[in-house]
Amino acid sequence: MFQGKTYPFRGAFPPVWNPIAYLDYNNLWRTMDNMGKEIPADAPWEAPHAEEWDKMTMKDLIDKICWTATARRFASLFVNINVTSEPHEVSALWFLWYVKQCGGTTRIFSVTNGGQERKFVGGSGQVSERIMDLLGDRVKLRRPVTYVDQSGDNIIIETLNHELYECRYLISAIPPTLTAKIHFRPELPSEKNQLIQRLPMGAIIKCMMYYKEAFWKKKDYCGCMIIEDEEAPISITLDDTKPDGSLPAIMGKRKICELYAKVLGSQEALHSYEESIKGYAYWRINFCNHIGPLKAAVRCVEFLMPQFLGLLKCSLDNWQPVVIKPGAIGITSRVVKTQEPSLPTGGISALSSLWDFLLTELQPVHYEEKNWCEEQYSGGCYTAYFPPGIMTQYGRVIRQPMGRIYFAGTETATHWSGYMEGAVEAGERAAVEVLTSLGKVAKKDIRVQEPESEDVPAVEITHTFWERNLPSVAGLLKIISFSTSITALWFVVYRSRLLSRF
Repeated sequence: MFQGKTYPFRGAFPPVWNPIAYLDYNNLWRTMDNMGKEIPADAPWEAPHAEEWDKMTMKDLIDKICWTATARRFASLFVNINVTSEPHEVSALWFLWYVKQCGGTTRIFSVTNGGQERKFVGGSGQVSERIMDLLGDRVKLRRPVTYVDQSGDNIIIETLNHELYECRYLISAIPPTLTAKIHFRPELPSEKNQLIQRLPMGAIIKCMMYYKEAFWKKKDYCGCMIIEDEEAPISITLDDTKPDGSLPAIMGKRKICELYAKVLGSQEALHSYEESIKGYAYWRINFCNHIGPLKAAVRCVEFLMPQFLGLLKCSLDNWQPVVIKPGAIGITSRVVKTQEPSLPTGGISALSSLWDFLLTELQPVHYEEKNWCEEQYSGGCYTAYFPPGIMTQYGRVIRQPMGRIYFAGTETATHWSGYMEGAVEAGERAAVEVLTSLGKVAKKDIRVQEPESEDVPAVEITHTFWERNLPSVAGLLKIISFSTSITALWFVVYRSRLLSRF
């Protein structure tokens, strides 16, 4: 959805009807993928243009590549959705590497044959729960590590509740920035110490809206939604209904307003809706995010418009996103400090229609949200990001062991970093490194790539002839300029020949 309008589409990215904007879109994805091909997945700092690209933010790169506001706007949304950060915050080198090691722009953004395609039946938490069942009481919960001493023959580990543990080797799989909460003896090497202070986590809240029934499936929609609105608190949603059809739900990824986070502090920014009721600011209230306190929202409705939120539909055969026409499911509120806002003419009947729609069609029954920024032992979500200049200066130490301490975590992966797949890869790599130190595994086997899954093989991403060969906007202008020059030259020559005859 964009500017109050919704439209259907199939494929990874929304369509663009403006031919100039389409050329810009196509060139954006093609350029990003081509730049990514230059970047080694296991050593992005060694890319031919690493220094140049690491000095740029993604905003700089987007402004450099894109000619149209349409392409720039969606490129910014692409960054927001994939790394839960703003384009001006992240290094262009790091983001290009991140997209490349996830299979490219189409793979990382797709549902079908992409990063959002599958879930665990019963939830992914079962993986760690079943491992814990196998290990029994050797798994120690609620014992944060505060001190690590590897100055002796064995490593001594102390927890927050002053318990001591002893081991020969240690694997740290926490986000890099949380490593700063642990005291090390001897101290971390200077480069490692500098790195962990410079890798902030992304900021995201995951929201779950539960319904009496999956009304979107009755209409042959998939529940996926993309909102191209910088002020919208939710930018993308996915169907979170259980595999057996129970607990119909839409999961949304709620953005944190950067401006208000800076001015008011994160708590006030996250609860901007409640603040708007008091009359502090102007807010657009997303229905799916705020259906719980809907009665309170009625007090500050200035006008009701079916323009804020659209639901994307999907053909159930190929699970591709499409947008449905907007219904009365959006609320826009403008709050004035000194007076109570009133409904416009017809507002009561519009509100009545909205209420009927909510009760009879959507039938929401429950709302849950998870604010990952409040988790002190993750610090945010989905992953740590590299600001400009950090990858080339400190990136090479992210996986380097420190004595008998080895580092894992999804940030250290070279394939699907930022995802569970990357976390598993990194854990296996760190485990093999320890086994190598113990003499149980040959060093050459540390980076052995696993074979492709036979159960869920990835289908190759292909591009059409036009996607590969259409010119960019700059290229089109050059073609037009060249054609115009040739035509003008031909005309001058033709006229000169005519004159010479006389």
